[in-house]
Amino acid sequence: MQVRGPAVHPGDAALRPHHLQRLCGGAPAAERLRRFVILVMVIILLTYIYKYYGEVTIVTASDGQRYVVRKLPDSQRAAEILAALNAKLTRLVRHMVASYPNDRSVEFLYANYNPAALSEGGTEVGYTSYAVNKGEKIVVCLRQKAGNGQKEDAFVDENVLTYVAIHELAHLMTEIVGHTTDFWDNFRRLAREAIAIGVYERIDFEAAPEPYCGIIISSSVV
Repeated sequence: MQVRGPAVHPGDAALRPHHLQRLCGGAPAAERLRRFVILVMVIILLTYIYKYYGEVTIVTASDGQRYVVRKLPDSQRAAEILAALNAKLTRLVRHMVASYPNDRSVEFLYANYNPAALSEGGTEVGYTSYAVNKGEKIVVCLRQKAGNGQKEDAFVDENVLTYVAIHELAHLMTEIVGHTTDFWDNFRRLAREAIAIGVYERIDFEAAPEPYCGIIISSSVV
């Protein structure tokens, strides 16, 4: 007697791996990789949110502006420092607009500077102060790091902080990203104007280097 097995159809061989994956609850390799990448991205995002919002708070300063600052006992003081800095930068920007109404770089600065974008930096390694997307966010470090004769979390000298913030304004004033020749020209120009209107008092960093958030400022554009 001849024993016959189940009928085999031409498409069965091609379908069999797919059926096995379904029976085993699996997914194609590409799909598993995609899900894994999404999972990793979600974990990274949640870790960032937890870390960032775990160490910062929002404080209203005397200028009525709400500032993101580090969650420390002196967070109100940090907000007031940002408010004072904001007033200086706003005054400088307005001065530039009034003095150079037809200057393309000044127009670019005016369009990009947003007083509501200023905030205190966290404890990110490798960063002191920076601007995101030409002014969408302006982050400045307000507190020293231990070393170079400085105590951990002691506030930075406000005149030094102003110089650093003018550096960030120069980025907002320059169309090309990076420390280009135009950037340094704009930084120098802003610093000179800031000195002229009393927003910044010149510091000779070459003669007297200043610590700033774990680095040393040892050169000046003016």
